[in-house]
Amino acid sequence: MYTLSQKVVAITGAGNGIGRALALECAKRGAQLALSDIKEAPLQETARLVAALGAKVTIRVVDVAKREQVEAWAAAAAKELGGVDVIINNAGVALLDTLEDVPYEEFRWVFDILYWGVVHGTRAFLPLVRQRKGVVVNVGSIHSFIAAPNNGPYCAAKSAVRGFCDALREEVRADGV
Repeated sequence: MYTLSQKVVAITGAGNGIGRALALECAKRGAQLALSDIKEAPLQETARLVAALGAKVTIRVVDVAKREQVEAWAAAAAKELGGVDVIINNAGVALLDTLEDVPYEEFRWVFDILYWGVVHGTRAFLPLVRQRKGVVVNVGSIHSFIAAPNNGPYCAAKSAVRGFCDALREEVRADGV
């Protein structure tokens, strides 16, 4: 069983929803936190909530679609907290439209966050996590297995995440990650 006490956990999309819930639960279990979100106000609120639970926390406004921002955050988190044991790539978005009608720009927007955000987060944090034989968590969806109408970009991106994770699992298995 992997314990979070005294571990450093980095979470994307920590400003609300699943990300905030993960941050709170990790704080309750004794983790130190490096939190990111694209929106500063909700991120500040999550930081306040986890600090009230006694967790050491650092925050950074990050657009996970921008590789350079994710890489800079990973380096800063490692420096500020002495390393990283766990990365949880959670940031997410959705839109409802038919595949025929969704504008290409919005299709790319979904993929940039759901798929490329996972790739950027995994690649930026993997060397840090590997040093501590830690954990990579990439949030998926049932929609990578079961398609939903009017949700094609989301289903496609989450399917790509599943494929990425399957390959990653095989690549890092021998490293204890």
